Amino acid sequence: MDAAQPAASDALSAKGASRRRFTRAGAGAAGVLLTLHSQPGMACTYCGVSASAAVSAVGQNKAVGTLSHHGPAAVCNGLDPLAWSKTAWPAGCSPTDSFSKHFSCNIGSAYAGASCNQIMHGAPFDSTKMAKYMLAAYLNVLSGRVNFLTIESLRSVWSEWVAKGYYAPMAGQKWYANDIVAYLYGTMD
Repeated sequence: MDAAQPAASDALSAKGASRRRFTRAGAGAAGVLLTLHSQPGMACTYCGVSASAAVSAVGQNKAVGTLSHHGPAAVCNGLDPLAWSKTAWPAGCSPTDSFSKHFSCNIGSAYAGASCNQIMHGAPFDSTKMAKYMLAAYLNVLSGRVNFLTIESLRSVWSEWVAKGYYAPMAGQKWYANDIVAYLYGTMD
């Protein structure tokens, strides 16, 4: 450094030094401010968005509605469990069917012995409402009320949840029953 040139910090005015201190302090506080400002990840509607895309959007602090959608326009007229309990069911699933006919269940579990009607009306053993919302989503896909979910993806989510107690929509993310139910609820009117 040339002795004739003052050091950069010497050249700063009092106002400039103050700005620099503020910037340093602000960089550390930014994470706190963003945390205070952010909304819960599941507090948005997911119609037309896959679980993985929803996690990506929340992880990138983007609104789910700002994500681009490829392919045909999303159909999102899903009914919730209460509506399905009062509505005729589509072909392919009957209220009298065993729940295990549509979703794999552990042998001897309460889910394996329940009818779809029992699940839809709030079986006491389904305390998380996971089966109830999964079945409603299944009926929404069968009826064409929702076109961005598939029967296979719903069964996969269910199976992983039964086996592990959570579903991983992408590496490093774990959705527990309440997260999955909130996502499925977001696909229903």
